Amino acid sequence: MVQGPYSPPPAAPLSSPVQPPPPVVVAPPPPRRPAWPTPIGIISICLASLSLACDGMNLVFQLLVMAVFQTVSTAGTQPGVQMSEAATGPLMLAGADLVAAVVLLVGGILLLKRRPVARAIHLIYAMSKMLILLIGVTLLVVAIREASAAAATTMPTTGPAPGSTAGMKAFFLMGGGFGVISKALGLLYPIFLLVWFLRAPVVNEVRTWALSARAAQREWGADDTEP
Repeated sequence: MVQGPYSPPPAAPLSSPVQPPPPVVVAPPPPRRPAWPTPIGIISICLASLSLACDGMNLVFQLLVMAVFQTVSTAGTQPGVQMSEAATGPLMLAGADLVAAVVLLVGGILLLKRRPVARAIHLIYAMSKMLILLIGVTLLVVAIREASAAAATTMPTTGPAPGSTAGMKAFFLMGGGFGVISKALGLLYPIFLLVWFLRAPVVNEVRTWALSARAAQREWGADDTEP
């Protein structure tokens, strides 16, 4: 059809309706891993390293003292034998403390790697350390009593004033009190570990480590079997 100069313009073609944009699906963030294994693992490694240094020096010192006393005992063999018997308990405790420090060091390293066995190692360390410290306190109290009694019996009657015996006992008691306080402070971290690793959330978290390790092993095994 031929349009004249006054004919209406042609109708515009109908446009398709505007489609709304597809909804944006936001994936939930991955669950955050608990951060407690890192600080506890670092504390365990630091305390274990310090204990290894101190206990190693203590063990060497006790061995040297035993050797010196056995060498300089000139009045027969009895004094040296008594010294060896008296030092057997502290020497065994020093060796046990050294082994416990090694256990704590291994547990701290495995805890940083989030290995499930780290929980069992820390529990073993906590219980063994508490037993070692309790035995050490008992031996310390016995040694203080024996030293006080020996000071009272060996003090010459014509020697110092009578008040010196009481002063000697007070000195031994003060030194023993500091020793008991130091061992009591040494119980703080084992008690903390015992309470912490027996908590239900921690037990469940360690179980997830075991499940994750098993899943990873299965994936590695499947990858190895692929052609």
